[in-house]
Amino acid sequence: MARSFVQFRLGRNHVAVDVPHLLVLFAILGFCGWYLADARAASTDVQNLLLIEPAAILAFVFGACILREAVSITRAPPTGFGRSRLRRSMLISIIGSMLLLAAYVGSMDFIGFDVATAAYILAMLLLLGERRPAVLLIGPILFAAVAVIGFQAVVSIPMPLALF
Repeated sequence: MARSFVQFRLGRNHVAVDVPHLLVLFAILGFCGWYLADARAASTDVQNLLLIEPAAILAFVFGACILREAVSITRAPPTGFGRSRLRRSMLISIIGSMLLLAAYVGSMDFIGFDVATAAYILAMLLLLGERRPAVLLIGPILFAAVAVIGFQAVVSIPMPLALF
């Protein structure tokens, strides 16, 4: 297995940096920063920034937490980050969730935000192993209803809906 981290000394400390994860983290945080700056340049109206600014701040907070895992500073020489290969089932779950998210975003205009949200939640629950019928029936419908009502109360932009 190839080394995916860089080690060096900084004074008395040993530093190990997980380069691939750090690059992905910086790419995501860079995009979030650019998107927030672009949204603020377009308009500082509350309705324009209502979802964008809190999401960007949350992304930066999560990024700081992830940064602590991608960079290790210790007194003793680090032996690595101890990550093992992904199990096949975990890899299928990750790829499946990415495909479901793409299908969700792509289907909103055609079947409506409400139906697409309920279908996405149902598909994710099934992918992640939920099998209780009550959860599979009530959960997606309840979540979609709360999301639609919440967005209609907060955002003045009309959403494509099929049922509401």
